[in-house]
Amino acid sequence: MQPGSCNRNTLCRDGLPKNVVENAPGITLSNAKVKAIIVDMISNILGYWRMLKNLQPHRSWSGTHVERKVSVPADVEAELTYRIRV
Repeated sequence: MQPGSCNRNTLCRDGLPKNVVENAPGITLSNAKVKAIIVDMISNILGYWRMLKNLQPHRSWSGTHVERKVSVPADVEAELTYRIRV
């Protein structure tokens, strides 16, 4: 992986009543630098949504955007997972 790159995978997708889906994406952040970095991640989630599980503090600054600041230690990968219902 390149310095400061990320890989986004969908861990699971469970069908609920019509037009409702729970999604649990996993995002891997990689830091190849010699010092820790803070990554400012902004996700765009369309429609009516609710955060069900989130280990990282987040801020919703509009109805469709979620922002997280993720600290990634030097020369390691950090995994960010959360679960949303759309």
